[in-house]
Amino acid sequence: MITTGRALLLALALTGPALADECSDAVRDYNDVVIALTEATQRFSTCVAASLGMDSCATEYAHLHSAYNRYAAIVAFYSGHCEVKR
Repeated sequence: MITTGRALLLALALTGPALADECSDAVRDYNDVVIALTEATQRFSTCVAASLGMDSCATEYAHLHSAYNRYAAIVAFYSGHCEVKR
């Protein structure tokens, strides 16, 4: 199954020339962070759904926040190192 994130990654990875090594690193890092962000989102959502108002899910949120920060940094790196054709 190709998720929206994966489809976007494939579209971005198959675009025009860029600094090949840096762009390849950015694509690899993007793949890794999408997985981490998806897993953190699922863990946080599961905690919230199961908490019945008794758990703030702070640990899960901290992991989600950290994963998002990594995602934002990688998106910034990718946009600076990979050319995207629209």
